[in-house]
Amino acid sequence: MAGVALALCAAPDPTGGYRPAQAGLVIHAPDGRPVVPPGFDRAEQTLLLATDADARAIQLTEEDARHYRRIFALQERGEWEGADWEIRLLRDRRLMGHVLRQRYLHPDRKASYDELAGWLQRYGDLPDAERIHALAQRRAPAGQQRALKPPRGGDGERLTGSLERLGGLRPEPLPEAVSDDDTPDPDKSAEVAEDKAKLTVAPRSRTAGRTDRAAPSRVTDLLRAGKPGAALALLNQDEFGRSLDSVQYDRARARIAAALYYSGDVTQALSLASASAARSGPSVIEAHWIAGLAAWRLKQYDRAARHFTNLAEAGPQSPWLASAAGFWAARAHSRRGREEQARSHLAAAARYPHTFYGLLAHRKLGGSGDLNWRTPELTGEHLKALSALPGGTRAIALIQAGQREAAEIELRRIHPRGDALAEQALVALADRAELPGLALQVGNAVAGPDGAPYTAALYPVPHWKPRDGFAVDRALVFAVMRQESRFDPKLVSSAGATGLMQIMPATAQHVQERNADIGQADAARTGLFDPSTNMELGQRYMAELLNSQDIGNNLFLLAAAYNAGPGTLARWRRELSDIGDDPLLFIESLPYAETRNYVEKVVANFWIYRLRLGQEIESLDAVAAGGWPVYMPVDVFPAARSTQVAQHAESADAEN
Repeated sequence: MAGVALALCAAPDPTGGYRPAQAGLVIHAPDGRPVVPPGFDRAEQTLLLATDADARAIQLTEEDARHYRRIFALQERGEWEGADWEIRLLRDRRLMGHVLRQRYLHPDRKASYDELAGWLQRYGDLPDAERIHALAQRRAPAGQQRALKPPRGGDGERLTGSLERLGGLRPEPLPEAVSDDDTPDPDKSAEVAEDKAKLTVAPRSRTAGRTDRAAPSRVTDLLRAGKPGAALALLNQDEFGRSLDSVQYDRARARIAAALYYSGDVTQALSLASASAARSGPSVIEAHWIAGLAAWRLKQYDRAARHFTNLAEAGPQSPWLASAAGFWAARAHSRRGREEQARSHLAAAARYPHTFYGLLAHRKLGGSGDLNWRTPELTGEHLKALSALPGGTRAIALIQAGQREAAEIELRRIHPRGDALAEQALVALADRAELPGLALQVGNAVAGPDGAPYTAALYPVPHWKPRDGFAVDRALVFAVMRQESRFDPKLVSSAGATGLMQIMPATAQHVQERNADIGQADAARTGLFDPSTNMELGQRYMAELLNSQDIGNNLFLLAAAYNAGPGTLARWRRELSDIGDDPLLFIESLPYAETRNYVEKVVANFWIYRLRLGQEIESLDAVAAGGWPVYMPVDVFPAARSTQVAQHAESADAEN
């Protein structure tokens, strides 16, 4: 900024903000005219979340929102003089803590100890306070580290919940043994345990004394080690058997049956599961599921119908299990010509329209699949209720200032404590500001006045786009993102999967090697934290899988390959060759519990996003009719983009 003079003396604001000394600020060009710092656009639009009088009283003015947007943009580029100019023009200083946080943590600026200590004193309840505190301790003069007060943090209470679980929406795994991948599913065990607590427990028959609570864990250990035969031998030992009551014994036997089923020993699985179901069925509902699957696979449809019907009528259970049991009971009864019973079970399954089998049941009954996409309209009353909560006014202003990520962090720390208006405000604000991660969190914790969930919050439409634009339908990309990361762009799994689409390092390298326009920096973890880059690599990989000969646009196979890898999927298809052309039995017989549930969740997400986007769902009709779901793109892509992705996918398939 040649020819511009700046004198700025920073002074603390007695109200807790940062205020440049008024008399010390002089920015002008040689001819005396005020300077507009570079990068400023006077026509820039400022977001107003709502425009009624109450809303305007709570929000930043459009002028201040514009100033804050420029401050954050200038500081991101390290242009401190321009940022100071805009700070001078602010009237509402509620975001100065966030402004200084960005400044003090910027890699090109070394904040002093006094600056950091002052920030902690004023803004110690803000996000990143721990980082500021750690930085201040490193820069504290000798002997002053202990004098520095730790961050105050938030109020410690967070809005949590799962209407997906309570209201029929959460995709809970079906009951079964520990999967062959040695990874127990905590959601599944918790749900089954909850169900069992509500059911009548069968009386003990093996011993009248106290049971050995540690004994079942010995069976679990053997199953995790992939040794169902050894687990069965242990169970059949008289001394071990006497350490269990009848329900414990039957539960252990059912888990062994499940392990045998998923390893291919269907006949023995049916024998063991049926025995457990006969004695302890109401308490060991997983026995009915395994027995039903095994009987179906052995073409014993009447027997399968009995087990699935008993499971469907077992009492309180997770919506995903209830809909699955109902749908499979309907399949079995229909196979034997009992259409009236089949329709009754379909109607029961269709009560859960957000589940995989609930969607299928609804479709088979002729339903259109319409869902209620309503959200509260954001008003001044909503903003007023939100502003009364700690961090609420800052979050509102951050959204206006274009700081979505910081706003979402603030909003995730808010708990409305039963205030219905504040709950509706969170739903409306997450939708209005396009905060998909927050929307999903709030949608799981907050129901509407009628008790029904906010479906739009549970299935938000993100604002992010792939770097080069969409080349795979949005519904499919969103479906994978929802399941993989719940729209958290910074998520890193214990295995190293990163970002919105949880891309593994090896997958990122694979895509980078096959696409000349994908650089090493894009495939690195820092690159994968960028939503547009992550989505670009993710959709490139999905396109490659879809176009491969082994998958051929099959949505079930795509989801399984994305989760477990194409090589693993190929092995499973060989092992399950006896199943024939029964897509639902195929996915229910996959050896990994995680993959079975992943396929159902992603495909259900895909169907629901199709509905939200007003698109046809031919693949749902195909599965309801007993066929495979085929991906048929309906979004309109630029011709060059579609050709580019197809060529990359075909090239990769040829190499494989």
